[in-house]
Amino acid sequence: MLDRLQLAWLALRRGKSFVRIVPTWQQGREQPLPVDYTTLTTDGFKRNELVYRCISMRAQAYTEPVLRVQIGGEDAGDNHPLVQLIKSPWPKVSMSHLLKSRSIMLDIGGTAYWEKIRDRGGRVKGLAPIRPDRMSIIPSADGIASYKYKVGDFVTYFEPEDVIQFNYYDPISDFYGLAPLQVCARAADSDNERTDFTRSFFLNAAVPYGLLKTKVKLDEGETDRIKRKWKAEYGGVDNWHNIAVLDADADYQRLGLTQEEMSFPDLTNLAETRICMVFQIPPVLAGSMVGIEHSTYSNYAEARQQFWQDSMVPMVAELEDVLNQELAAEFGDNVSILIDVSEIKALQEDRTAIFDRVTKAYIGGLLMQNEGREEMGFEQVPGGDEFKRPAPSPFTDAIATERDNRGEPPEDEEPPEVPPKSGAKAFTKGEAETARQLERTARAHELAFARAARNLFRDELRDLLALLPKGRRKVDWLGMFMISVMDSLNGSRPRWIAVFQPLFAAVLVEQGEALEAQFGIAFDIRNPAVIDFIRDYTYKFAEKIGATTVEGVRELVARAEEEGWAIPELQRQLTELYDGWSEARAELIARSETIRASNAGARESYRIAGVQRLKWWTHEDDRRCDWCASMHGVTIGITESFWRQGDRMTVTDAEGNERVMKFDYETVNHPPLHSACRCFVLASFD
Repeated sequence: MLDRLQLAWLALRRGKSFVRIVPTWQQGREQPLPVDYTTLTTDGFKRNELVYRCISMRAQAYTEPVLRVQIGGEDAGDNHPLVQLIKSPWPKVSMSHLLKSRSIMLDIGGTAYWEKIRDRGGRVKGLAPIRPDRMSIIPSADGIASYKYKVGDFVTYFEPEDVIQFNYYDPISDFYGLAPLQVCARAADSDNERTDFTRSFFLNAAVPYGLLKTKVKLDEGETDRIKRKWKAEYGGVDNWHNIAVLDADADYQRLGLTQEEMSFPDLTNLAETRICMVFQIPPVLAGSMVGIEHSTYSNYAEARQQFWQDSMVPMVAELEDVLNQELAAEFGDNVSILIDVSEIKALQEDRTAIFDRVTKAYIGGLLMQNEGREEMGFEQVPGGDEFKRPAPSPFTDAIATERDNRGEPPEDEEPPEVPPKSGAKAFTKGEAETARQLERTARAHELAFARAARNLFRDELRDLLALLPKGRRKVDWLGMFMISVMDSLNGSRPRWIAVFQPLFAAVLVEQGEALEAQFGIAFDIRNPAVIDFIRDYTYKFAEKIGATTVEGVRELVARAEEEGWAIPELQRQLTELYDGWSEARAELIARSETIRASNAGARESYRIAGVQRLKWWTHEDDRRCDWCASMHGVTIGITESFWRQGDRMTVTDAEGNERVMKFDYETVNHPPLHSACRCFVLASFD
């Protein structure tokens, strides 16, 4: 009978096999979270600024990609139930909140949970986060039998299919993950202890403890009196600078460390580096001391890219796998969730780099014009599907558009393929007339420059206002908000480059045409050297504009933090700031940059034509300032500069007062000398 029962049991189990992962004695027994989640939260996440920054930054990063729902690889449409679930997982719970809370709980405890909330038909209608310290696992022989959730005296159980569990991998745990904060707990504790030691130093003494020696024997009461008096007169933050006066029979011997000795810079940097390493965040992004010491705008952008490529992209891929297995499968076999990282700013190729690459491929005959325009995001143009040699300029269409806007007739003649390298003729017109002609050409572009600057300022304001949190609560303006602001403004610079590059090209082309007509100097916009010049010139322009904008917005955000502004107040102040820029600053950019581009183009035309010397020329009228008047007629070599960065220029005004201008902004290779300057650089044949 026993043999028959055994054979029957084996027949029932035929085709079913599994690896027993839970010891028999653990089956059915509650397995709580194996880490002290509360201690890690209070002593790590809430006490250590760097840990808080690293965990918060990773959590915020999960909200940047876009979650898309697909059916058989095609977009599912807005009405699909999974799309609606992602848009609104539960009342007062957004998908951003779900993703951020999941990331924070994973980093602290190594495990996170979402509850699947079902309707009466068993369909998933909502998602809600569950604290991992309130959840325990009840194992079965081959996995999880159920989840136990306990809050105080309330206990409930979840079926495995009603819970999405997220884990970091722990090689010796069957059910729970290994938390990054658990790994770097010692480094965080060391950092906390140094902070506490410094705080205790100031609270208790603000001077190192030492030994006060006397040559006479003191009883216990006298000893206590002297200690109280010493601490009262020389201890504490307010008294640390007082001069100590000792009797003839007493002296002080220091036993502790000075403030400089106990700063432990190497140990501090070591702890901060280890914390950043565990969370896979470059120190420059985390704001650690070792990161701040080596931070620049350039390596900040590179660090953002590294953070996404090496850390976030693999973790986002793991999240996508879990969501497809545990959530998308609830809605059909061919339904999938795609987490799209293609629009992440840090992963985008720099706009200038794309332009440079496409332009070189186009000039080299590797791309057709429309292929290059498509990659740059421009519309197709008639006749752009052929290879042409010599390759036309990528600025041609933009220049023609600007001419059409001003009602100018198009050119009928092609410029020569190779510009002349020498033989520039002496002036056939007076210098004053030449300068006036250059100014007229530059001024004709002011309207387009001002319009472009106003539109770009408007777009930047729109992007910054979109970053403001909702509501009227107080915000940590210098925290995550300022980081988002920096990312937004840095991301705006490629737009300035893309918009102003063809505008600068148009100015330079027209100045080159004027110089060619007068002096036989050709400025071929199709020349690769000219394209490189325009590209570099526009990049530097965008860098200067961006730096000024960042400084202005940073000062405003610092005021918001200092004065405790609410969200509507910063919104109003940002709007006022950009409204002012859209008028005064846009006009200043238009007046100054058209002159600057005009002179840059003229100087480059002279250089190509073989001119050896340049002359500074200003209008000799009552609008001429003392600075420009002193520069009138100054002549230099074509490769020299009128003023080097850091030089000082001194003039004497009509009242006999000396005035000094320091060129700490940049080297002056050509006008303008100041805002709204009317000077020009001319070829000198003296």
